[in-house]
This record gives sequence, structure tokens and C-alpha cells, in this order.
Amino acid sequence: MGYDMNRDPLRPYIKAEALTTRAMNLDWTDTIIVPDPNRNYSCFAIVNLEDYSASNSRTYQINTCQTKRPMKFLQYNLFSEQMDPLQHKERAQIEKRNTSDKIQLSFLINSDQLTDTPENKQSLAMLRNKLKEIAESPGRY
Repeated sequence: MGYDMNRDPLRPYIKAEALTTRAMNLDWTDTIIVPDPNRNYSCFAIVNLEDYSASNSRTYQINTCQTKRPMKFLQYNLFSEQMDPLQHKERAQIEKRNTSDKIQLSFLINSDQLTDTPENKQSLAMLRNKLKEIAESPGRY
């Protein structure tokens, strides 16, 4: 009792070729009916090379249903609508201004209180005026 090639059901598919080091192409066809053709499916093939001492297996993605609709990203249902230009006015752009300036204030020693000097009053008045200019200028900041 041993292996009998004549009783092997795969015998009609066996080609009597000696193995070589060059590449080998395996061709096969199959048909699978998918339940919903609008869904995406992937087809994977497992190639398993075996002999009496070792088994090597790899899985390959060979096809997807997405290739049937390569231009699907262009299929959009768009409707046109009349736009009112008064509702879509151009808005003022925000501008970044160079408002840096030097200000010099004097404080009481070891305190956070300003001294009551004319220079402090003048510097604070100048700062208030600059801030009002920025707040009242066109655009948003």
C-alpha cells in the first residue's frame, strides 16, 4: 500500500515538467457570484508550495471589485442654485500690523503701582490712543 499516482484525482492537472530555477507562471480562472455588485470586494489567493519536507505559503490580493469602477470619484449628483451676491459679500481681510512701540513707565519701589509723574501719564495716554486706533480701524483683529 503506497501512493498510487493513477488514483490521484489531481492527476489530469499534473504536467510532467522538471523543476528549474526560472520563474513559473500558474494560470487559473474562477467565477464567484457576489451578492451586491455595488459593494467593494477583494479577492485573495493563497499559494501553498509543498513537498515531503517543507511547506511554504503566501497570500496575495489579486483583484478587487473597485477596478470595475475606476472613475467612480467623478460620479456626483450636483444641483445648481442661483446665488444672491448680496448675501455673499467680500469680507475685509485681517491684516497684521506692526504696532510695536517702546513705552517707559516708572513704578514705586517693591510695588506694582505706577508713580504719578507726567511721563507716565503721557505714555499711558499714547498707549490708549494706539489701542483705540486699532479697535476702530476696519477689519477684525
